[in-house]
Amino acid sequence: MGAIMESLGLSPTYLRNSLEQGMHIVVANSYPQCFSTSNNLGLPPYTDHSIITFLLESTSGLEIMDFTDSSAWKSILAVKGTLKVIVGNHLEVLSNGMYKSVFHQATPSPRLSRVSIASFLSLRIGETVELAMKLVDEEHPQRYRATTFDEFFNHLSSNEERPYIDCLKI
Repeated sequence: MGAIMESLGLSPTYLRNSLEQGMHIVVANSYPQCFSTSNNLGLPPYTDHSIITFLLESTSGLEIMDFTDSSAWKSILAVKGTLKVIVGNHLEVLSNGMYKSVFHQATPSPRLSRVSIASFLSLRIGETVELAMKLVDEEHPQRYRATTFDEFFNHLSSNEERPYIDCLKI
């Protein structure tokens, strides 16, 4: 996290205390082998509401949206013993969009069952995530409003179709 903060021009200890006292959620998903030829998804497209997510997969199944290439889905190869690091909504807000949360989905395999373990690093549930004001100037106006996990949970239960990160844009 220190390297990420330094890349933004912030102190490497920026938010250290908040992150140390924050939430660390670990989720395991099991996707059975899927023989259907339809476009069944393991999980529909979404962004993580975290600072960063670490992902370990038993086999490939993660796809990310490549907005630079006609909004095409790109399959990310699973390499044994490696972790993927996924930028979440909190880091996009904090960085004023310098880091973009990764729009991704999980897809089942017709050949293999798949297990994924995701580790989400976030601030505490009631703590407000807001942009580092040092990153705002005339050339880079504020692009996001502050948010909390409570607001995110309310968004999930509201049946709003827009991705939550879009609701935070000013």
